[in-house]
Amino acid sequence: MTGAVWNTSGSRNVYSFDGFGDVIQAPNSPSLNISGNITINLWAKIGRNISLAFIDKPTYHQQYEFVVESTGKLAMNWRAPDIQSGSADTPLPSSYVGAWHMYSIVVNCSGAVNGTMTFYIDGVSNGSKKF
Repeated sequence: MTGAVWNTSGSRNVYSFDGFGDVIQAPNSPSLNISGNITINLWAKIGRNISLAFIDKPTYHQQYEFVVESTGKLAMNWRAPDIQSGSADTPLPSSYVGAWHMYSIVVNCSGAVNGTMTFYIDGVSNGSKKF
């Protein structure tokens, strides 16, 4: 863990991030592998012209990342040889830069080679792609 601070104030215990190089790293575990449908939700305040990995699992057997690309797009890249692989992105509205929003990706695997990734911003669909 780098930079994140455990915060016990309020009604919940959470990690606080100041937005400058904060990282929480978990050891690789089979429990982190995607084995079917998955939804990832997070709150973030995104700056301009940056690349940012919200979630990054870079191990060989199964890799995935939920990122903001420097081109201003949200992207999900996924390589899971025992299931399937896919990649999708959606434009991030410029009005969302610099403000807090909830970002979500829903991955639905409908078979060995078919599936859909859908992006949501503040609970509203912001694009979908089949893989």
